[in-house]
Amino acid sequence: GWGRFLGDEGSGYALGRAAFVAVARAHDGRGPATALTEAVLTRFALTDPTAAIAEVYAGRLDLAQAAPLVTQAADAGDAVASAILDTGARELAAHLVALQPQFPGRVDVALIGGLLTGAASYGAAFARYLNDLVPAARLVSPAADPARGALFLASA
Repeated sequence: GWGRFLGDEGSGYALGRAAFVAVARAHDGRGPATALTEAVLTRFALTDPTAAIAEVYAGRLDLAQAAPLVTQAADAGDAVASAILDTGARELAAHLVALQPQFPGRVDVALIGGLLTGAASYGAAFARYLNDLVPAARLVSPAADPARGALFLASA
């Protein structure tokens, strides 16, 4: 992606940012109530949603740390969190649509990272969108652990 300000759709940062937006919208009455409110307030030791404003804009919160809260709330049936996950999974799969011309034919895709491998609902949603958007893609097990892969790419 283009990084957290211009893209990075489907990333932990994007999911976490969406959680904070959902909390703010629910607080203002512009969005539905969500279990994310209590989860975010507790995780970041905030007194209320308005307390998040200064913390976010001062750069004192790592929004990506809210991503697991989204997967947990979605797994517990929260509709807002489920919509955030669904959008993230679709956007992440869309990255592969953009890359597809560079890899004609079948392309192997390995899931790595805590969100895709640790949250079954997010990985499953991604796999569903991948199948719909990039039928030539096939999910495979990673050839190596992520650290080894990073070293390989750095040395290349």
